[in-house]
Amino acid sequence: MNKTYCGKNCFYCPEHENGRCTGCYPDNATVSSEAHRYSEYCKIAICCKSKNFESCADCNARMACTDYSKKGIMHSIIQSKLDVWGVTDHGLKESIKYQWILIFCYFLLLIPDVLSKFDTNVPYVLVYIPVSLLSIYGYVKMVPYSHIFRVTVLFTAGSILIRFLVDIIDYGFLVNGVLSAGNAVISLLNYKITLDAYADMVSQVDVTLEKSWLRVWPVTIILYAAAVIIALAKGYLFLMAIPAVLLDILIISLMLCTISVCRKN
Repeated sequence: MNKTYCGKNCFYCPEHENGRCTGCYPDNATVSSEAHRYSEYCKIAICCKSKNFESCADCNARMACTDYSKKGIMHSIIQSKLDVWGVTDHGLKESIKYQWILIFCYFLLLIPDVLSKFDTNVPYVLVYIPVSLLSIYGYVKMVPYSHIFRVTVLFTAGSILIRFLVDIIDYGFLVNGVLSAGNAVISLLNYKITLDAYADMVSQVDVTLEKSWLRVWPVTIILYAAAVIIALAKGYLFLMAIPAVLLDILIISLMLCTISVCRKN
């Protein structure tokens, strides 16, 4: 494992520890093949390979070599070039399995929204609570990819607690009204924050997708405002359901696009 072109010890190299470099030699690779192999971009490794040297020790000109003198900071030089070339490994692949969990939860949480329109409080809670807890788990796992997901975790937990209290215990019209209003505010803020979290996660890898996530919030306001105006003017109350359906389709599409982008980064 100590065999390197420049003479560095892989055991003490932070770039090997964090998975950016799998080592100069194929038999040194101990991490996923998807991880970056810095030796593919390292001038020292490239030079040794071109001259069929096992290491810089075989080169009589190494003491006067500017690349060899920079072996201690070569990882920084390589990283800056990877950023320019757009081949930086942002470590987003690991988030994909958690994103699938969140998509699954998003689908299932549509069921309580339908059940809540009827007098089925017990099934509503039985569906909402476990699925929301699973979504919290997914958001917790997404925190390393955007710290904004921390707020999503807190707000989702708060929403679960309030819905549980309202659906299980009857506090009276006034208290239930206050709790329901508070939950509506929390849910609305959580919605906006979650959109921001997804946008932040992809901001370094896909600016277009980032902007798409950020546009969902103003689109939401426009759709609901238009639905309310038309419903009040024409009395078509069924129009209030249209924004939710359109937004569900939009968000699921963006979630799938995000997974596709993360596969490459």
